[in-house]
Amino acid sequence: MTAAPRIGAALVAVFTLSAASVAFSPEGSDVAAFWPAAGVGSGLLALSPVRRWPLLAAALVVVTAAANLVSGREPGVALLFGVANTAENLVVAVALGALRGRPWLRTRADLGRLILAGAVGAITAGVLASATVVALREGAFLQVAADVAASHAASELLVLPVLLVLGDPSSRQHHTATPLLRAGLGALTLAAFAVVHLDGQELPLAFLPFLFLVACAQVLSLRELAVVALGCGFVVTILTAYGGGPFAAAGLAASTVGALVQLDLVVIALVAYPLGIAVAQTAASTAAVHREQRALRAALEREERAVTRLHEIDRVRSEFLTTVSHELRTPLTSVLGFTQMLADGTVGPTTPEQDAVLRRIDRGAHRLSGLVDNVLSVSRPEVVADDPRPRAQVDVATVLGQAVAACEHLLWDRELDLAVAPVPADTRVTGDAESLERAVVNLLSNAVKFTPDGGSIRIDTEVVHEVAPGQEAHVLLSVVDTGIGIAARDQESVFERFYRAEAAVAASVPGTGLGLSIVKDIVEDHAGTVTVASSPGVGTTVVLRLPAT
Repeated sequence: MTAAPRIGAALVAVFTLSAASVAFSPEGSDVAAFWPAAGVGSGLLALSPVRRWPLLAAALVVVTAAANLVSGREPGVALLFGVANTAENLVVAVALGALRGRPWLRTRADLGRLILAGAVGAITAGVLASATVVALREGAFLQVAADVAASHAASELLVLPVLLVLGDPSSRQHHTATPLLRAGLGALTLAAFAVVHLDGQELPLAFLPFLFLVACAQVLSLRELAVVALGCGFVVTILTAYGGGPFAAAGLAASTVGALVQLDLVVIALVAYPLGIAVAQTAASTAAVHREQRALRAALEREERAVTRLHEIDRVRSEFLTTVSHELRTPLTSVLGFTQMLADGTVGPTTPEQDAVLRRIDRGAHRLSGLVDNVLSVSRPEVVADDPRPRAQVDVATVLGQAVAACEHLLWDRELDLAVAPVPADTRVTGDAESLERAVVNLLSNAVKFTPDGGSIRIDTEVVHEVAPGQEAHVLLSVVDTGIGIAARDQESVFERFYRAEAAVAASVPGTGLGLSIVKDIVEDHAGTVTVASSPGVGTTVVLRLPAT
């Protein structure tokens, strides 16, 4: 509904309800027991833009005054009642926070603001209406003020919530109850209030219908509950006005009957809305949890599919590496073997020029073989998971000798001084000899690549015995070179896979960045540690620390 029809409908409702309230006022009373027009007027202002308030306020004064005038009240009284009602509407709208934005009825805090706004607005209407009655009619100020405030408070608490929830999509949320059950429960509640307040029903059973109202608060949506609560208020007001129910049957004064009706209406609101809002919030929280659970399950399913895909990729990679290593090693073995036969003169003498070419072939083949070994070492957990290498006592001197022999081809045509310090007798560690040899080969290969001609490389071995109770002896194996060195900013990253220091890149030294990462993996697999100390232009020292046997 657009703004103009909505405003028109609201003003018609204010006029009609005002006239009806005067008609249903208790006999002998100047005050209506229920003034639903007050809630409609407050809702009209609270839900309208602030820029329209002056025009709407003027319209409310005119409409309310006209309704009072049509109902038989004097023009002066009618006009001042219209002002009093409009002042109440403005106070309620401001107290609800309508100056900041649209007010809602979703939380206990919203309900608290509604109750406070209704109370302040009702007091405003009571004071102004009572002043009018005292000034233009005979009447007790406090009595009239109390009666007006009570009737308007009941209206604000029963009518205004309906308007607040009508435009709120969240108020439609309800539980799993079927529409037929919800409609039946609402009708049963209205019927219970009607039966209790029928003409001739004198039993004090005003409390009984509230049991049905509590059930409604737990089953109906907040919007449906608001409609039922308002219907109950109209039932109580109209039937009591016609002399029905325990209030009218008790033979009490009209003002007392009106007060009891107003109290009954307030209790209807205070029973229905706190429980209804609590149930709605619980349902919303439960729905949010269910949405989160569905989203989490969907995310977990995506993660499971991703993990399955990754496992498949790892399997394919492992198979690829195994195949490539086999396909490369077979021809490399032949190349290295035939190169050695040619260099040894097994198939005939060679010229010096041919020897130089053979050395270059041998270096290239060994380099490719080392690259294959490094790639396989990186993927070792996948490739050899089903064939772990056995552990045994390994002689350190033997490992160093084999590593130096494996690197001899790197020293051909290089002017480098390689020295291996004597290894203390019977120096042993527990582990895999082939892996430890690979670690030393990688260190020597790096030292040769990064040390210019004229430099030196030295391998030292030291056994450090127990220096404190509970501390085991260990072997320190150091590879020291006088190469280009490593900058301090690169030293923390040299053990990362595929990392290459800036100096290596600048010097165009070939490599994959895998050597030191493989060394670290091998040493840690042997319960040891590896450290590096280097100064640019001075050299590098890499120390392997392994538990001694």
